[in-house]
Amino acid sequence: AVSSEWTVERFIEWLQEKQDVQIKKPSLSAGGKNIYLQAPPQLEQATRPNLEKKLSELVSNGGDITVTATTLPFNLTLRVNYTSS
Repeated sequence: AVSSEWTVERFIEWLQEKQDVQIKKPSLSAGGKNIYLQAPPQLEQATRPNLEKKLSELVSNGGDITVTATTLPFNLTLRVNYTSS
């Protein structure tokens, strides 16, 4: 579970801290929409403003986030459950 107060940037930091997944520079999407893309530079720049937004503004409780990264040999889908704190 993640806090409904977390920004997208905080969620990415949390993903990178998880030892069992070992994700470096993750890109995120949900419901066919890009939340944040690490590359190419034009898409990183276009999605950068989302880093400051609350994850809960972009993904509903129980929604799925797709995580992609060069260090992952597969796409990881995470179901988001928010806590109120």
